[in-house]
Amino acid sequence: MTAETTKSALTRQRILDAAAKAFRAKGFVATRLAEIAALAGLRAGSIYYHFASKEQILEEVLDIGIR
Repeated sequence: MTAETTKSALTRQRILDAAAKAFRAKGFVATRLAEIAALAGLRAGSIYYHFASKEQILEEVLDIGIR
């Protein structure tokens, strides 16, 4: 199993996908971490294992979009 396919990496990608969808629909300010977590099938607190803040999630979503 490679680093990209680890459970942690897959969960992280689910969070980023969910965040991108929520940010697009509601905007950054109106989107809550709990909404991102629900879309990703996680509890809100679990997001902090992967990301330090909502701002960090936004940075990564934008970086992926740019690439």
